[in-house]
Amino acid sequence: MAKQLKKLGEILVDWKFVNKDEVAKGLEHAKLKSLRIGEALVDLHICSEDQVAKALATQHGMEYVDLDKNSVSPSVVNEIPDDLMRKHLVLPLGKENGRLRIAIHDPLDLELLDILRFRLNKELRTVLAPKGRIKTYIDELFSTTAQTTIDKTLDKGWASLDKTLDRSIDVAGVSEDVSEDPS
Repeated sequence: MAKQLKKLGEILVDWKFVNKDEVAKGLEHAKLKSLRIGEALVDLHICSEDQVAKALATQHGMEYVDLDKNSVSPSVVNEIPDDLMRKHLVLPLGKENGRLRIAIHDPLDLELLDILRFRLNKELRTVLAPKGRIKTYIDELFSTTAQTTIDKTLDKGWASLDKTLDRSIDVAGVSEDVSEDPS
């Protein structure tokens, strides 16, 4: 017989992040807004996204990861195409025993796991992190990459513009000198 998963609300109550009345309020809000209970509790500011992610990780027997600047190894960032990272909010964290370790935010999104396995053609080890933190990390990652690219392009552009300006000033200076010459 399959093991019965403890409900998310029960875990949060056991950990004293919420009380039973707040879970009931979250369930009502979830039904009204077509949200999951965890999303509803975050939406109502009853729980933090971190608390819900930790409870989800416990519920599904997954490792919870608190993302910080040192979490992502620069060598694995290119293991997942940019479009996949942005669209599905997944973040490669490193390699572990020949498997790619990936931070996801929804342990129930089995379709995403299938897509990742198919597109990456790799064995995966998924860990759970808060959706907002993954999104922030990806936004910073791509804005830094984009800014570096823009800076390099601008540097090249300014360098060639400087040469052009130098030539035009020299030419302009020569023609003015000639026209003002009294002889």
